[in-house]
Amino acid sequence: ADDIEDVRSVLRVCLLFTPIPVFYALFDQSGSRWTYQATLMNGSLGPFGTIQPDQMQALNSLFVLLFIPLFEEVIYPAFARCNLLIRLTKKI
Repeated sequence: ADDIEDVRSVLRVCLLFTPIPVFYALFDQSGSRWTYQATLMNGSLGPFGTIQPDQMQALNSLFVLLFIPLFEEVIYPAFARCNLLIRLTKKI
């Protein structure tokens, strides 16, 4: 009886993960569009050098790593002090 319930639990969890391949397919497609768009752009950062098109996907990860702590520790608390964030959906 416990084995049957365990199998049901595993199947329910597997059902939750079914949209993940679709998400990552779309996510990778948007990343390739970034790279394509970067081939059409100048890429110059002035005195800081030039961004090559294949570096754009790495920048996405870098921006996520930089902006999540920045928003959580600086921007959202500042907005909350000014009463600009009433609900969590305002963060979106």
